[in-house]
Amino acid sequence: MSRRHGFTLLEIVIALVIALMLTSLAVPGIMGLLRDRDLQRTFQAFDEMARRAQERAVGEGRGFRIVFSETGALLEPSDPREEDAEAEVEQYAIAEGETLTLVRPAALLEDPLPEWPFWRSGCCEPVWVTYSGPAGSWTAEYDALTVRGKITKQEVR
Repeated sequence: MSRRHGFTLLEIVIALVIALMLTSLAVPGIMGLLRDRDLQRTFQAFDEMARRAQERAVGEGRGFRIVFSETGALLEPSDPREEDAEAEVEQYAIAEGETLTLVRPAALLEDPLPEWPFWRSGCCEPVWVTYSGPAGSWTAEYDALTVRGKITKQEVR
């Protein structure tokens, strides 16, 4: 009796079905990890901007502010000088479909301006910043003395 070497069509089909099932189970998990990484990048980029605002306020001995708008956030001095006209403007830009909002819980005004002040001492007003985009959303709470952001809520889509 002669024996053939190789796989039958049925064995190949069963192996392919198992491989497809395993792939279909793994893809959503991988996509979630990629979206989580994208959200972390957006937070880290904004957090870096907040730290630079603090560093510049202390280093230059004057106030700075991060001004929020529909296109993102802009770091600018509170009291502009002539040399600021030539300086590069630092901006945290957001794309279409993304939002960046500011909540100032310590503000005494009923409808405060959408700006986050940093005083020359390096301290700032405590705020909550919320980002929302295609990958999901996060809310970070910033401490007034350390300007350290901590994500308090995150949702991956």
